[in-house]
Amino acid sequence: MSMVALKQLQRELRAEAVDPYMGEVGVSVWDVSEGREIFSHEADKSRMMASTSKIFTIGAALAHLGPDYQAETRLWSDGEIDDEGTLRGDLYLEGGGDPSLGSAKHSEVFHYGVASTGNDVVDAVQRAGVKEISGAVIGDGSRFDADARPTGRLGGLTYGRGKGDDVAQHAAESITSVLREAGIATAGEVTSGMVPQHADLLGTVRSPKLGELIRPAGKRSDNFISEMLARQLAVEVRGERPGTTRTGAEVVAQYARDRGSDIHQVDGSGLAFRNQVAPVSAVNFLREMVSQPFAAEFTDSLALMGVDGTLDDRGRNTSVHGAVKAKTGTHLVRGNTAKVREFRCSALTGICPGPQGRTLLFSIMQENPKSRYTALAAQERMVRSMMDYAQSS
Repeated sequence: MSMVALKQLQRELRAEAVDPYMGEVGVSVWDVSEGREIFSHEADKSRMMASTSKIFTIGAALAHLGPDYQAETRLWSDGEIDDEGTLRGDLYLEGGGDPSLGSAKHSEVFHYGVASTGNDVVDAVQRAGVKEISGAVIGDGSRFDADARPTGRLGGLTYGRGKGDDVAQHAAESITSVLREAGIATAGEVTSGMVPQHADLLGTVRSPKLGELIRPAGKRSDNFISEMLARQLAVEVRGERPGTTRTGAEVVAQYARDRGSDIHQVDGSGLAFRNQVAPVSAVNFLREMVSQPFAAEFTDSLALMGVDGTLDDRGRNTSVHGAVKAKTGTHLVRGNTAKVREFRCSALTGICPGPQGRTLLFSIMQENPKSRYTALAAQERMVRSMMDYAQSS
């Protein structure tokens, strides 16, 4: 790689980083082919991650659970099924923390059309030979705690992201409606409660594989999925029951620290201002992720500039369009209700590909930029400079 080209890149990045309109800036750029950091500006100072937190949640979930992991919604009965196909008792829905469960429309809107649906529950009930339920449908969301923070409407059993104070009951009500539409009548009052010990397993509805579930979390910066994954980690890794956001965030932070990334993470999504990381630690984490067996699933969860997710309208018709994959992070100024809302912080962390392995990993973090336009325009100029360098011979 030409030293002249490198010096040019460094001049261009430094000019952006020291521009007072950019606010307080930290930048780290790593050249994979050379195995070294090629640019650094206040890269060791921790800053607010915002939704950059999601790359750590996604990475920890892939590592601990595996890309083929599937959450299970289990169907139980506390009565016998007679010769006419009537379940003489209640049908229990035990939530396994599937964030995708909902209607077909919900699947299209939130999960790129890859999700488990109420019709999957109907299929499982019918495979068990049930044509009618003499009792009620009861939702069990006890896998996760009922704390609504930080996103609201969380629980071990949700349907369409849950509504109301009791999301497990809402899920049971929604699925009862789907069952009735399929001709499976129910008689009892829908409610929530735990599966009794003497219940019999009727069937299982499995979520899409984790490699698919994480795509909206990364590309669209989906807070709900990210927080559900954090609580899933609390259950699966720490054995906590019910799983909590606090423990899930501890699992994520420990996984990152074990791989050389010193982060402070208190939730799965980055909604809290207390989530912080230094740009160099974010890049260190990317270095680890692109070398893992699940690297393809991880990188596929990042938004593609000019194409999809939170980057669909950025970098279009430039050298980065359809090439750079990255995760955005944004906190708005509290109390700002103006039509053009100002940033408390703005971040862009990702991968800039080049030929023959000359890939660059980068993290740009800004706090208190002068304006939304200033922050985003500067980030795009910096990424274009990196792309020009990576593509140069």
